Amino acid sequence: MWETFWPWLQAHEYIAVWLEGIALVLILGLDWRERQERRREQEVQRQEMLAQLDIAGSHADATKKSADAAAVAAEAMKKSAEIATALNRPFIGVPSIKLEGGRGTRLWHISFALKNYGTLPALDVKLSADFFTDNILRAHERARHSGYFSIGGVLLSYSV
Repeated sequence: MWETFWPWLQAHEYIAVWLEGIALVLILGLDWRERQERRREQEVQRQEMLAQLDIAGSHADATKKSADAAAVAAEAMKKSAEIATALNRPFIGVPSIKLEGGRGTRLWHISFALKNYGTLPALDVKLSADFFTDNILRAHERARHSGYFSIGGVLLSYSV
């Protein structure tokens, strides 16, 4: 087959040049079409990327709003805890005082109790007592735990 086709092609070389030119034009057309398709794909990808960036931006805004709300909630909780602590605190009172003995003598025995009327525990309770006669301070005593102590002839017993 080539034996007959080759001599004909050599005789009609101008047709081969035309065929080659047509092939080049077709190749250029296909290349141009492929570039157009690639541009359309790139534009679609660009639009998708912009949409994703918008979504990411809205996520960032939502995250910031959430963080701001968390900060406000934390501040409110802190204020609430401060108020609760101010309202719920130890409140020490003296529910009873008794003169146990010594009436009419120089040695009195006075008994009293300290009670926590508050809602939180009183962890470090201290007692300070002053003894006055004729508006003159005769004795001063400090104590920490339940027990007895004597001030100027007065025996004080107390319980916490």
